[in-house]
Amino acid sequence: MKIMTDKQIQITVQALVLTSLVVVAAVLGWGVLDGRLRPGAAQARRGPASAAGQAAGSTGSFSAPGAVDGLVLVSADGGALAVVDPATGEVRAERELSRRVRSVTPTPGGVSVWVTYADSPEIDVFDTTELGHETTVVPPSGAGRTPEYLTFSDTGEVLFVTWAESEVISAYTHRMRELTLRGEYDAAGTQGPVIRNRRASRVFRHDAETGGFAVFFAQNGQRMGTIGVETERSAVSGTVAAGFDADYSHLLVGFGSAADARVIAERDGAAVELSAVRLSSELGAVPLGADTNVLAAVGYDRTQVFLIDAGEQAVITRHAISGPIAGLARRGDGSIALLTETGALYALPAGRSGEPAARSAISLSGLFSEGVGKVAGFSISPQGNFACF
Repeated sequence: MKIMTDKQIQITVQALVLTSLVVVAAVLGWGVLDGRLRPGAAQARRGPASAAGQAAGSTGSFSAPGAVDGLVLVSADGGALAVVDPATGEVRAERELSRRVRSVTPTPGGVSVWVTYADSPEIDVFDTTELGHETTVVPPSGAGRTPEYLTFSDTGEVLFVTWAESEVISAYTHRMRELTLRGEYDAAGTQGPVIRNRRASRVFRHDAETGGFAVFFAQNGQRMGTIGVETERSAVSGTVAAGFDADYSHLLVGFGSAADARVIAERDGAAVELSAVRLSSELGAVPLGADTNVLAAVGYDRTQVFLIDAGEQAVITRHAISGPIAGLARRGDGSIALLTETGALYALPAGRSGEPAARSAISLSGLFSEGVGKVAGFSISPQGNFACF
């Protein structure tokens, strides 16, 4: 057997290293040509479904280039759905239903919309492209109860459900349209939908006994107290509508014609009334842009839209709108789409000085002969990062 000299060993090793480098360079070069190693190629190949494995607490980007905005409309009689382009008014899809809709809730990623009904324990899930029926969900522990309002966490991984027959709030883990019960909160004395903070670590619900908002620790349902209580007068009873500003620091609450609107600071629960400002008790305020405390809110008679700086507790301006307003919806760029019951569409640009710009009226003949009853907005982002869609 011939033994290699040190010189021969060194030459052999160098040759092997050089061969390896050539092979690696060739593989990398092919990857670039094939498109697999280009920036963003991995996300493009994975598509939306890849986000299912992301950790809770991540936030989707609603302002990414290429986002697709849409409005889900419910007919005034609750018997039909439509999906509309908020920029052009084009009707993308329509669907007639056999039951009367109670609420519509798009998922955070905008791909699906969850629909509850006035007389059913079931929740139907439709896609927002063609309104095709994807599945029917019956929440665990929901036997004999009718789902009323749905609230998703920012990633969609948690779903909060309120019930028509009960003051209980149910929290579920949501994964690919399947629900697992996490727990139920004793929310005695509260009513209306659940409102969450940015990360859904705390949730809020109107306390009918005090007029403020009960606060719950989302992890275990512990009731932490009540914020925004008005001590100088009796509590406001009945339905209220509320919405957070863009940074979730202030809650704007409308009580209809019964009382002036209030701004509640999330940090310390302090409430400030907006004198002579009466906001809708059914349509919640919507943040206008991503970097301000400005919200758009509908007046109690639904013929005005207010721009309100929640941080300064002041009205910036108000605009009269022809026809009753059916709803507001925030778009991916921070602007607001405003729709009337008769189908007139307006665009409200982001910022403190937005002026409503009329768009083409939406043609909703047939299924929507009685007008528009509810509006919910969604935005599908190609770079969204959601636990579900």
